Amino acid sequence: MGAGSYSDVSASPSLFPAIISRVKVLSTLNIEQNMISGPFPPSIGNATSLVMLDVSQNALSGLLPAALTTLSRLAVVDLGGNNFVDFE
Repeated sequence: MGAGSYSDVSASPSLFPAIISRVKVLSTLNIEQNMISGPFPPSIGNATSLVMLDVSQNALSGLLPAALTTLSRLAVVDLGGNNFVDFE
């Protein structure tokens, strides 16, 4: 894992939102297949340097936060294998 990235750390449902809300500079977030459940945290909007986001194959659900659409550097996104219904 390089600087500015977070990947494959067996995150828990309570850990995922806390990490995003504290992040200052993050370019890659890869937490695929970690059995994370619940809603996607709106605090993803804090990760303004995010280029790659992979939260696939978890149990995330509900609405995707509108803040996700404001991440102008985001180039690669994988949300598959979750239960999202739409954007807020």
